[in-house]
Amino acid sequence: MKKPPESSIAVIGATRDVGEFLPKLMNVFEECFSGFDKVYYFFVENNSTDNTREVLQQLSAKHKNFHPLFLADNIEQKSHKTERIAIARNYAISEVMKKVPSIDYFVIADLDAINLGLTKSAIESCWEHSNWNAMFANQPDGYYDIYALRHRIWSPNDFLKDYELLESVFGKKIALDLSLHSKRIKIKNNSPLIEVESAFGGLGIYSAAEIFNETYIGLDDRNNPICEHLSVNLGIKSKGGKLFINPAMTNTLRYNFFTKVKAIVYEKFIRSE
Repeated sequence: MKKPPESSIAVIGATRDVGEFLPKLMNVFEECFSGFDKVYYFFVENNSTDNTREVLQQLSAKHKNFHPLFLADNIEQKSHKTERIAIARNYAISEVMKKVPSIDYFVIADLDAINLGLTKSAIESCWEHSNWNAMFANQPDGYYDIYALRHRIWSPNDFLKDYELLESVFGKKIALDLSLHSKRIKIKNNSPLIEVESAFGGLGIYSAAEIFNETYIGLDDRNNPICEHLSVNLGIKSKGGKLFINPAMTNTLRYNFFTKVKAIVYEKFIRSE
């Protein structure tokens, strides 16, 4: 695998109402990816009600190779958040393919407080290993993103479906504990890599050759919302790809972890789309 000093990397993400985080986050990203030969940013915005659009324009003027992208307002006609995010990520990847077709790696990142604790050493720990196609972040207070997680023992199913089955027998509290909270385990940062079928945790690093061949999909065949990461991750896995949670690649600050968990439970479990 190509090491960071000889590699190009594109950081992409979907932005909405995150103007307060973006300047701090860009400072974090610039430090974290400073070891790469070339770094590109493709941030997609849609219908923010705060100053996100203005902040993106300011960052474009300040940072080299920063590309703000703006989706048409009619994307709001898409009723589910997972579908809108899938459209945004696919758009960003298509723009990278046009502008930087020789890119080596992709970073798919959430552009809020979840990544403010990311460090350069955490990112570069991925290249202490070989033979991987995707690496996903860990959180010091417990890996939170069960929605994106698929592991044959730890979390083989969609936790929402498990919850629905358990709730009818045990009630909401126990069903939540069994389907969701019990799976948010603390992984020590010196633990071995954990091979998964899918994960995310706010940040994933992919070899570009694999992600160029996949598409984010936010709805199932019945137009129900599904985690948009699954289509890409399971697609890579089905072709023999190797995907891991990297325990050393922690990305959160402890003070914002429970805020993020609250948002995840509200947005993804309660289905407030």
